[in-house]
Amino acid sequence: SREKYKRQYVAGINKNGEKIVWINCLCNTNGDDWKTLEIIVQDGGNCYFNLKVNLTKEKCYDFLVNGYA
Repeated sequence: SREKYKRQYVAGINKNGEKIVWINCLCNTNGDDWKTLEIIVQDGGNCYFNLKVNLTKEKCYDFLVNGYA
């Protein structure tokens, strides 16, 4: 469900002037660090995934789901 994942967004402009958003999704967090710090983890399975969205071209890419240890 949508509420299962906490989300982090980082927006920017690429070298072609296109609007890009990196979306990081995680379901296990300790405390509120995820609200102010970029959270990168190894393993964890589908509890952690991220992708990029090109808002200018309306396309998603670089979708990555973490593996299991």
